[in-house]
Amino acid sequence: MCERDAERLVNAVIICSHTGLLQPHRPTFTEAVIRVTCIMCITVKRKTITIREDQDEWIEDQHLNLSSFVREQLDELIEERE
Repeated sequence: MCERDAERLVNAVIICSHTGLLQPHRPTFTEAVIRVTCIMCITVKRKTITIREDQDEWIEDQHLNLSSFVREQLDELIEERE
């Protein structure tokens, strides 16, 4: 979510809270702001990697989520080196 979208969401919640459109089963203004804040704190960066054809086949055979695998391996390496 980009910053502009988050701002629009917060503004929509503000309008709803002032007009009484927030119903008991919907999030309160504070809950919505907390959710938006948390979404904005987590940023990801898309990277491209090159792998061999045999590696690609193995990944597909294993039904491995390569993105989460790489993130986990990086987290472990970062932890070891700190």
